[in-house]
Amino acid sequence: MKNPSHLIHQNHLPLDHQTSLGGRQLGKEEGAEKGSPGNSRSQHSFSCWIDGAWQESSKTGGMGWIIKNEEGAVLCRGSSNRTYVGSALIAEALAMRDALKQAKDLLLPSIHIYSDFQVLISTLCEGRDLNEIACILTDIRNLTTLFCPNFYSFVPRLENSQADSLARASLARLVI
Repeated sequence: MKNPSHLIHQNHLPLDHQTSLGGRQLGKEEGAEKGSPGNSRSQHSFSCWIDGAWQESSKTGGMGWIIKNEEGAVLCRGSSNRTYVGSALIAEALAMRDALKQAKDLLLPSIHIYSDFQVLISTLCEGRDLNEIACILTDIRNLTTLFCPNFYSFVPRLENSQADSLARASLARLVI
């Protein structure tokens, strides 16, 4: 597979792009499963599907996440909402941080995080920083050290509909 960094600048990643915290791309020969994005998981990892919803006019955000076991059974669903959320990127990063806190509380040994927000996933996979979410990225990176292995993967929005529904419902509860 080609190095995905040239695709990130074009705002799309390969669907099977899976990278560990260390920024190392995994190929089929190293145990990364290739298949449909919704079914692609690293062996023996719990999966965490996250999404953030954002309303520009009110600067509010809704966050949703679903954590599943290795067989795909739902362990928990969660959502939260906040005021003073400056962008969709911030909402997505907050969703990831909240989900990782939940995974920590569940004492999960490993985690594979799925998001439909390419900028967030590529930032984490490449070990880059973004000023807009610098503090949240620090929290995310600190939390992911608790899980071995840990992975981030981009999935198309349609593959992330359950987390999206939770995030939108949470946002709707906040917006009057």
